[in-house]
Amino acid sequence: MSEPERTAFFQKYINNLKEKEEKEAKINQENQKKERNKIFNGNNDFPSAFAGSFSGNKPNKFYFGNQETIAKGSLEFRKIWGNRSLEDNWRISKKTVSLNDLENQALDRNNNADARRFEISYYTEKIPTDKDSILSLKKARDTASLGLGRMYDAYFQNTEQATKTLYDLVEQKPEKEVKLQALYLVFSLNHEKNAPQAERAKNMIVEEFPDTPHAAFVKNPRNTNYTQTEEEVKISYQKAYALYNEEKYEEAERIIKQAMEEHPNDALIPKYELLHAYITGKTAGKEGMTAELEQIAFIHPKKDEGKKAKEILAILKGDSKKEEKSADSEKNIEESSSLKTEEPKETPENIPQQENKPEPPKEKQNKNLPERPVQSWEKGHFGT
Repeated sequence: MSEPERTAFFQKYINNLKEKEEKEAKINQENQKKERNKIFNGNNDFPSAFAGSFSGNKPNKFYFGNQETIAKGSLEFRKIWGNRSLEDNWRISKKTVSLNDLENQALDRNNNADARRFEISYYTEKIPTDKDSILSLKKARDTASLGLGRMYDAYFQNTEQATKTLYDLVEQKPEKEVKLQALYLVFSLNHEKNAPQAERAKNMIVEEFPDTPHAAFVKNPRNTNYTQTEEEVKISYQKAYALYNEEKYEEAERIIKQAMEEHPNDALIPKYELLHAYITGKTAGKEGMTAELEQIAFIHPKKDEGKKAKEILAILKGDSKKEEKSADSEKNIEESSSLKTEEPKETPENIPQQENKPEPPKEKQNKNLPERPVQSWEKGHFGT
């Protein structure tokens, strides 16, 4: 918004504010006038009748025998207390309290309003102008929009609104990582429900992010046939998992990415992806981890890694009913990390079925490591 547009916007707001306050002041004056009229023109039948019993030709010095003293007392009473009914607890039953006072209290109005509220600079000086503040606000807005898009589908099953929210986010030109997550989420939500929307997201991913795993998947989302695992991939996985336990997340991530690039169709790739999601949770937080888990659950719906990703997602989204079912979420990772290199190569079909075997002890080099703190999303998934 340019400077003239901003000035015009706030001037219009100030004009509306003035008009509103003038109307409210006029209403308050009319109400106060009505209350004063009630005080002066109130029903004085009782004091008049009471005084009539004492009236006579001679002046009466008794309070209730003098009409003038009764009138003055009644007026003074009404000024202080207002119109009160003759009933018990009349002093604490403030039934004639001004409705305007209650309204002002409820709306947090006060008589000491800022005198500068009718100045344009009063509002424009509060607008952040430095680049860092603006970028921070934009990043917070984009993150909230991404979460809102997920929420529409996960909690309200409103895929249409979720898609609209995510595409609106994309049009706001967010950071590349956020944009990629939004587009991939649109694709995953609409892949089997709304082909045109999924195709639009697919084309944008392939065009703007051609070298990412997301682009490779959207091109052929059903290509999940993996070859027999290689000994080199097993050893790399063991190293990555050991580094993860040592909290050396950057080194573990480098090994994972290298293995996924060099052996994209190896049978252990789903395990690599799940381990990478755990690392993302440690380094990038819940939002990044959620995005990767959704991708794993979508790509591998029938594999153990996909099922475990769904279980963790359920807990991250607050579904406590799923919590008991996910107590062994990292068991699959631990088993793979302890694979012995001298064992014969296994077929892809046998790898996920190792859950039924007794869990082998961890490597000796990990026994003396200090115990790292357990995050809330890890509870129930890592045997803790």
